[in-house]
Amino acid sequence: MAPPNEEIAVIGSSIAGLAVARVLADFGHPVTVFDRRRDFRDDGFGICLPQTVYINAIGEGLITGQLPVFTLTRRRWLRKDARTRRSVELWDQEVAPSVVALRWSSLRDALASRVPRSVTQNHATARSVDIVGSRVRIEFADCAAQLFDHVVGADGVHSVVRSAQIPVTPRLASYRCWRGTITSYTPPAGIRVHDGITIVFDGGHLVAYPVPGPAGAAVLNWVLYSSRHEEAVDVEDALPSDWAELIDLARAGPFPVRDLELPQNAMERHLLVGDAASITRPHTASGASKALTDAMTLRRLLHGYGDIDSSRRAFADLRIPAGNELVHLGRRLGRSQVESTPAWNTMNAETLQAWAMATVAGADSYLYKEKLIGSGRKLRS
Repeated sequence: MAPPNEEIAVIGSSIAGLAVARVLADFGHPVTVFDRRRDFRDDGFGICLPQTVYINAIGEGLITGQLPVFTLTRRRWLRKDARTRRSVELWDQEVAPSVVALRWSSLRDALASRVPRSVTQNHATARSVDIVGSRVRIEFADCAAQLFDHVVGADGVHSVVRSAQIPVTPRLASYRCWRGTITSYTPPAGIRVHDGITIVFDGGHLVAYPVPGPAGAAVLNWVLYSSRHEEAVDVEDALPSDWAELIDLARAGPFPVRDLELPQNAMERHLLVGDAASITRPHTASGASKALTDAMTLRRLLHGYGDIDSSRRAFADLRIPAGNELVHLGRRLGRSQVESTPAWNTMNAETLQAWAMATVAGADSYLYKEKLIGSGRKLRS
């Protein structure tokens, strides 16, 4: 292995940045993490991970197995009955391998607690990144410029590191989303507290799932997508009455939905991870999973190649196509579940399963495993 004397800057200390900082430090490299934020507010929002990624992250020492999580094994697809205005079930989908649901802040805090003391962490806002000779020069808005041997861009959707090397801009979808949490969550009749929920309607859908709150009780994390362009969606019109009374769009958005496909290239002395690389629409529920997988892939490559340059090139060859595949999946899900929704009232469990598989079109999504299609119970009349 090459001597671990290459200085590396990691811009961004969210999930991807902290996980990659840990991996690089484990290989003996001097690592400095920069982030413009001093504190990360716990807004209660949730994330999902495939159980396999969660277990692998524990096995590689990125996190411990003590995080507060819920295990979700079923996803209930519902629509509004036109006559009763209450929920009608379309599909009780089995999710296997199961999905781990937790608060974003819980995962970020767990990663932060595992970063070695050898990693320097600074509050600073990166403004520009340039190659100067054989090194990387980073200018900051609030401190002097610094030189490093390599830079890792983990600075999210509006990445400064990405924009320094690739002239691409995130693409806005034609629709928006609203998101929120319900802290005192009592499921409507017929719904189990640990069920994942998808409620479909003309021109959109709502996704909801429980995550552990600070005291361990279930907090419902929800996101509503709509192609309607008014300031606020009429939830009483869109959702069944037993769910409309739970969802409050006030102060919940709207937020833009965007994505970004990366060109296939390995940038000199730059590595992009998490949302600083490809950006996937939230339908794929892949942001945290992609970030952790980036870090675990880098560990495997560093172990095999022994040097950062070779590992960085191999990382681009593996992770850029994987990220772009998720971008394409997110666009297909957006088209079929928001922009061009089917006549939900004509669908049943069998036709919904077939529609889902046609949308996924062979992509590797833990939410839609082909071998599991057909295992869900049939709809209730």
